[in-house]
Amino acid sequence: MKFLPTNITLQEAQIIQALDKIKPYIDRLRNVVNDSNYESEESSINLPFDATTVKKINELKERLVTKELKYVVNIGIGGASLASKAIYDALYGHYDILQPKRFPKMIFLDTNNTRFIYLLIKLLEAEIFSPAQVIINIVSTSGTTVETVTNSEVVLGKFPNLKERMVITTHQESPLAKAAAEQKLNVLLVPTKLGDRYSAFSPIGLFPLACVGVDILKLLEGAVEARSAGFNGNYIQNPPLYSALILYSYLQSGKTTNVNFFFQPCLETLGKWYNMLMSESLGKGGKGMTPIVSVGSVDLHSMNQLYVDGLKDKIFTFVNAMPTERVDIPTQLPIPSPAKLAGKNTGEIMGAIYLGTKNSYVKAGLPFFEVLFDSVSEKSLGEYMQYKMIEIMYLAKLMDVNAFDQPSVESYKEETRLILN
Repeated sequence: MKFLPTNITLQEAQIIQALDKIKPYIDRLRNVVNDSNYESEESSINLPFDATTVKKINELKERLVTKELKYVVNIGIGGASLASKAIYDALYGHYDILQPKRFPKMIFLDTNNTRFIYLLIKLLEAEIFSPAQVIINIVSTSGTTVETVTNSEVVLGKFPNLKERMVITTHQESPLAKAAAEQKLNVLLVPTKLGDRYSAFSPIGLFPLACVGVDILKLLEGAVEARSAGFNGNYIQNPPLYSALILYSYLQSGKTTNVNFFFQPCLETLGKWYNMLMSESLGKGGKGMTPIVSVGSVDLHSMNQLYVDGLKDKIFTFVNAMPTERVDIPTQLPIPSPAKLAGKNTGEIMGAIYLGTKNSYVKAGLPFFEVLFDSVSEKSLGEYMQYKMIEIMYLAKLMDVNAFDQPSVESYKEETRLILN
């Protein structure tokens, strides 16, 4: 993965001031690494090195994953679901409609939608003839998430014979952990201080992915590389710190919207994961930065009009990856060509579109930096997600907000419980 501050201008005085503010926090993160435990809110940075957790995940996977496995039903919401969905969609899910016979597949039951639940039940009734063909993965760190509890009760109420195929992932002190122990269910525990949105490399993210064939060791390898670079005192050689400095500088100048432009459609859910990470971590006390996900080249034909010619309140992140397949365009085209396309391939066309977009943004004076993957792979995804989690920690510290709480999310949950009670 490469980080390029392509069309960015930073004032030296701003950089010096921000670095003076952030240096003590870099030392704090180094201390968290040295402690190698989960006693601090930042301790998610130790997850990629946790061999014990990986061993437990692999042991449970070996016990539950069979050659017959067709579906992993992942029941969770928000941070309990988005990281695994981002990685699954990048590698498989975006293409599932084109590969209907590829198994095992992951199904995400991530909100209370009556029709979706109804159709899921019908699908399982029609296609599951043995418990070995399905895993029910229930994720709720608090153990009291209304949407997750509701969906779990509906599915298990319809399929009570799947108890041994159920896995619960939760905090050690949650009521869900207690219930799992009493009923002798499969359970994976996560550290109490680990927040959902920083949990990509915990059992929350890794277990369901391992069950559908994702190489979680490659994911962790990418995360290790990102963490190694993330504590460098020289911001030029520290992508998380560099991008945090860029976002903070432009935020101070009135750029309150961060548009993340993904030029591979399979990465759209990765953008939604980053939306959650930035919004929940920074949106507090009247402060924050609004993240937007755009997909190239689709949104070049819609949102780009606003981006180029609308309010100048945005800073852009371009995320791109080299295609791994080649589809050539025939030399004899049956329709009139809008450009000299014959003999080229689709990757070259998309490359021209990407370069054309960058050139147009430079001419329009729009600030953007780039994150470039070698390919859409487990390693690049792990590296990107760890880089972004550390970036947000730095950015929150610069903005003087707590990157780890979410008081306004809890407020809707409290009101919902009052109504239901």
